[in-house]
Amino acid sequence: ATRHTLAHTGFRTGFIAQIDVLLDENVLIGTGRTAFDTLRPIAYSTLADLVHHVRTELSLQQLSRVVHLFSRNMHDPTLPYNIQTMSAKLLLNLVECITRNNDPADAKGRSLLVRILDNFVNKFSSLKKQIPKITTLKAEKESKPLGQRKRSAEAKMLAIVKDCRLLVKTLVLGLRNIVWGIGPCTHTLRNARAQAAAASNAVGAPAMDLTRLTAAEDSEIFGLFTRLLKNGLKCFSIYSLGVPSLSEEKEMLEHFSGVFTMLDSRIFQDVFSTQMSFLVEHIMENSTVQTIPQQFLGNHALSKSFAEILIEFLMKRIGDLGDNTPGAAVLLRLFKLVFGSIPLFPENESVLQPHLSTIIT
Repeated sequence: ATRHTLAHTGFRTGFIAQIDVLLDENVLIGTGRTAFDTLRPIAYSTLADLVHHVRTELSLQQLSRVVHLFSRNMHDPTLPYNIQTMSAKLLLNLVECITRNNDPADAKGRSLLVRILDNFVNKFSSLKKQIPKITTLKAEKESKPLGQRKRSAEAKMLAIVKDCRLLVKTLVLGLRNIVWGIGPCTHTLRNARAQAAAASNAVGAPAMDLTRLTAAEDSEIFGLFTRLLKNGLKCFSIYSLGVPSLSEEKEMLEHFSGVFTMLDSRIFQDVFSTQMSFLVEHIMENSTVQTIPQQFLGNHALSKSFAEILIEFLMKRIGDLGDNTPGAAVLLRLFKLVFGSIPLFPENESVLQPHLSTIIT
């Protein structure tokens, strides 16, 4: 009944003053065990609807409480996947409001957006552990004779795979939105710091160490995107379950790689200089992951820097090309990708020139 009441705009505005009360789970759900087990999904979805419609009226402190509550729900394995997905979608809907309410003086908005990104990365980390369990359980069911299978159990398993794919898709598609929000917040924060430092110098006060602060922020982003690459890639195995969908998997990999193109070039180079071996190993396990280097080599801003990283990695393993193994075939395809990028971006030729004599001989 409350959910239908909140569907009317006139009633919703009256609840804005009660948001802080509703964010208290003891009020929203109650303290009884039965209420906890049965009411949580509908209670959280009702609250999410309300927050979604009044989010522009909330303060940064209230938005922070919402982020805390629904981040926790997104990580709660006792909640069904559809509620976890709903929680992730709500967090994404808050990004623009947080960016708009950000105060460059204290950077609380940027910190909140980084926290959301960290929660998404952590969700990939937990999913990479859950997905193999789905694989194992499904394999056990399929190993039984057809006559012994329970059709209801099989249908339930396919539904779990479908819901998990939707959650992975929501996480992947939402990453760009979060990174987009962090960018301007970081820019305004550093401008505010530069102005404050200039004002301090003018009056002879001790200056802030801007280099150290910037390096700390860049290190934080480097760590987040390194974990994103390592955890996120392992979640794409969900597309091999149920009814395989290579086209959807490739589309999601394109979006996933697109997030890394939004990085500062120095951080991008640091991430892939340290994780190229990990990336190539996953290409060997799943050829569709080759979409990622294809996207980078086709990006004007990143093609040359990624080609340098990739060719350096490949040259150390050029002796393996003579082996009749799947790994050697992958290395050969990656060499072809680098060569194929030269007609698109002639400046990439300078990356190959120092290695031509070794490649030819």
